[in-house]
Amino acid sequence: MILLIASQDISNWLINEDIKPNTNKRHNINNAVALPFWVPTTVTPSAVPREIQINGSGTWTGNIVINGNVTINGTSTAEDHISSGISGKDHLHSGVTPGSGKTGKPEG
Repeated sequence: MILLIASQDISNWLINEDIKPNTNKRHNINNAVALPFWVPTTVTPSAVPREIQINGSGTWTGNIVINGNVTINGTSTAEDHISSGISGKDHLHSGVTPGSGKTGKPEG
C-alpha cells in the first residue's frame, strides 16, 4: 500500500468544498491519502534490460543460461571447465607418444 501525505490541509478538498487549506497543518498524517493497491516486486523477463554491465566484484548463486557469445577479459576459475561436453580437468588425449610429438584431440 502506498501512503501519500499532502504538504497542506486537504480536509476541504476531501468534502468537495473550497480547495483552500482549512488549517495551517503541514505534512500531517491527517492529510494522508492511502492508495490501496499492490506494487509487484518481482522482475519479469520483459522487465530485464537487454544489456547489463557489472563493475566490481559480486557473487551469483544459481544457474545462468547465456545465449550468445561470452568474452572474458581476465582469469576464469572453476573446479572444472566443460567445453563441447569435454572436461578441461579429466579429458584424455589420443595418440600420445614419448618425445617431441603432439597429442591428438581431447576425448570425452
